[in-house]
Amino acid sequence: MKPLGWLLLLGGVLTGCASNQEFACGVVASGVRPPAAQGLYQVMVTHIDGQAVVSKASYRLRPGEHKLRLVELIDDPRLGVSLRDRSYREMTLWVEADQQFSLAARFDPASQSAEGGRYWEPTIWQQQAQVCSLEP
Repeated sequence: MKPLGWLLLLGGVLTGCASNQEFACGVVASGVRPPAAQGLYQVMVTHIDGQAVVSKASYRLRPGEHKLRLVELIDDPRLGVSLRDRSYREMTLWVEADQQFSLAARFDPASQSAEGGRYWEPTIWQQQAQVCSLEP
């Protein structure tokens, strides 16, 4: 093949890679029930990058850093914090393309202070490969 042919072929391959990156995403899941036996409970995502979101089981996000606001859904009888005293927590997450990040609330029954929601921490309890695309 002539040098011009190689350049055109290489240009086509690189264009394909660029367009795949344009639609790359990762999945943030809060609808998967974590193992309560490990002190993990479901959370609900209320904001992503400062924007309120409609509650759903998962969100497709572009790769990179995202700030999430989460509300815990702890239903452990040991939780001595009233519903009105429960609070949200912020979490910064680095989303990777074609990965699913399952979120949870890690309940600490020994730290049951309603102040600042110290009785729980947001955590990633599972990460696994999942093909993701933002293509329409």
